[in-house]
Amino acid sequence: MAAKKYHLLIALVIAVLLCGAPLVSYAKKGHDEGHNMMKGSSMDQGSSVHDHSKPMEVDESVIGVDEMIGEQVPLDVELTDANGQTFSLGEVLDKPTLLMLVFYHCPSACGMIQSNAAHAVNNAPHQLGKDFQMISVSFDDEDTLKDAQTAKANYTKVLKDPDGADHWRYFTADAENIKRLTDAVGFRFMKMGTHNYVHPNLVTMLSGSGKVIRYLYGMDYLPFDVGMAVTEAFREEPGISIKKIVSYCFDYDPKNKRYAFNIVRVFGAVTLVGMGLFFFFLLRKKK
Repeated sequence: MAAKKYHLLIALVIAVLLCGAPLVSYAKKGHDEGHNMMKGSSMDQGSSVHDHSKPMEVDESVIGVDEMIGEQVPLDVELTDANGQTFSLGEVLDKPTLLMLVFYHCPSACGMIQSNAAHAVNNAPHQLGKDFQMISVSFDDEDTLKDAQTAKANYTKVLKDPDGADHWRYFTADAENIKRLTDAVGFRFMKMGTHNYVHPNLVTMLSGSGKVIRYLYGMDYLPFDVGMAVTEAFREEPGISIKKIVSYCFDYDPKNKRYAFNIVRVFGAVTLVGMGLFFFFLLRKKK
């Protein structure tokens, strides 16, 4: 009996190590790839580019997302498009809308959010323009009309549909309207300086009536997820969020403006599960 228990313990320890090793490898790979993407996607913005090698103090409790699934956004929020025309949000939302809250001087993450969203849209089962639209709204009240025009020219060219740019609109707004919109979708960010913000990485699907339908977290999006979000927005049926998974397995990294894989938590969870199984089988053997 003692020999069997010993062999069982050894087997569980090996299982824990086998489960943990891929997680360590994945965490390192994800960190390296994310760092390379950040460097490769940085745009020349002069003094507005934040030097990540310099330490900065960030109140992490200010940054994040308070999910507002099923809640209504204020339709009287005023936005100015890249042509200088002002619209209410209600006038903009005439169909399911993929909302990207970004700022146009962002040196890295916002570019990845928009570029990767465009790639996902290219392969999504629904047609941009006919079934849904995309809008980018800057939460930097110092972004200008020219900034919106430059961003629109840079990112809409990723779309494979030559008419796609007509269905991806870019907006700026004043501080009051930005706050009303970001509060309505639970988007919490912090200003670090001129054209310099720390913010969560995600896109949000809104219905044509202005209901918050689904959050897609991170900077990489699957065409399937975009398609599901569009379908849910059509039906006005809020989707299931994966925030709990993201919040547990990933910590927000304000320095790199991304969610970082928390290997300590995940490996700890795997270890606890392994120990739980060990004692479960041990007690069964005693019976």
